[in-house]
Amino acid sequence: MIVSDSHKFIFFHVPKSAGTSIACNLAEYSNNRELLFPYYELHIEDIIKERYSNHSNVEKIVKKIPPGAATPFYESHRENISWMHLPHFMFDPHHILNGGPVNEYLDDNAEKFHDYCKFAIVRNSWDYVFSIFKNKIAVDQVAKEWDESMDWDEMVEQRINKAAFLNFMHNIQENHSDIFNQYFYNQLYQLNLNQQVFFCNSDMQSYANRILCFDRLDEDLAEISDEIGIDLRRIPKCNVSGDKKSPNHYVDFYDDKSKKLVGDIFKLDIERFDFKFGE
Repeated sequence: MIVSDSHKFIFFHVPKSAGTSIACNLAEYSNNRELLFPYYELHIEDIIKERYSNHSNVEKIVKKIPPGAATPFYESHRENISWMHLPHFMFDPHHILNGGPVNEYLDDNAEKFHDYCKFAIVRNSWDYVFSIFKNKIAVDQVAKEWDESMDWDEMVEQRINKAAFLNFMHNIQENHSDIFNQYFYNQLYQLNLNQQVFFCNSDMQSYANRILCFDRLDEDLAEISDEIGIDLRRIPKCNVSGDKKSPNHYVDFYDDKSKKLVGDIFKLDIERFDFKFGE
């Protein structure tokens, strides 16, 4: 979640929905810039360019974060704060709004934020899960093996196949519990991690007044750009799995069992946003 008083917006960063690219372009307008100045300035270029950089620079900035400024997890595990966390309120990019200091902050400042543009991006649930597979299985596997003599794109492409996806989906709780607990089900809250938990309170009432659709992102971002006075029209798509012309369109990877699993876990999103398989 990025809060900007200078441009009067709140961006709720939903995982796997173009949030990283947008966050990088909104970073310099974040209130955290004032909180960490001048240390934030050491890293703003890296945030905007959407690339990793010298970790020692991150450590210098993290040491300057005031006590109590981070969510409880990051307060206790500051070593997990990276360059991408720096623009986000309380340094948590994908905060589950199910109570705690972030909810209190939003509720206590509801009057102030009344006229702010408060927006989030959602994507078709089956496409959303396929994107998680591509990033957390295919890409992460290549990252562990790759060196400069190898073709990164070819290695990733080889790992994006139906057999690998179905193996991931059919055995996700047993073989990929870390991914399951991060993206599918939160043990602490006993909560299915529908995308709306990142911009709704525990009663599923939305803090966001604008919900953008990943499939028509260019059109929606044009409207947001006009509203907040920041040009987001040229944000590149980081993941094209939703493109029906792509050879890796998600519908070709599912079977009935995996399709039902997504339908059960992400039922609230599917109903709220009228997601349909293949659309």
